[in-house]
Amino acid sequence: MNTLIFLITSALVIGALAILISRRLSALQRGPDVPRDWTLELSVERYQPMLRLLSEDDICFLRSQPGGSSALVKRLRRQRYQVFCSYLGSLQRDFYRGCEMLTFLLLQSQ
Repeated sequence: MNTLIFLITSALVIGALAILISRRLSALQRGPDVPRDWTLELSVERYQPMLRLLSEDDICFLRSQPGGSSALVKRLRRQRYQVFCSYLGSLQRDFYRGCEMLTFLLLQSQ
C-alpha cells in the first residue's frame, strides 16, 4: 500500500514538473517579456547613486554638526539601506531581463 502511494505521488510530481518545464520553454520561444527599447534604459550611470549611498562622507558631516546625534545617524543609515535595497531590486530585474534576452537569442540562433 505504501509503495502504491509513493508511486502515485512520484508520478504526480514528475507530471507537474514536466508541465512546468514545457510551459517555461514555450514562454521562452514566444519571446521575452521585455520591451524592445529596454537596452536604451540600461546604463551604468543609472546605478551611480548606489556608490554615494555607501559613502561615509554624509555620516561624518552629520556627526560634525551640532545636534548630529547617534539616533539621527542611525535613522540616516536605515533610510540609506532602504534606498539601496530598492536599487538592488532594480539591478536584479535588469540582470534577469538580460538573462531572459540572452536565453531567447540562444534559442532563436542557429
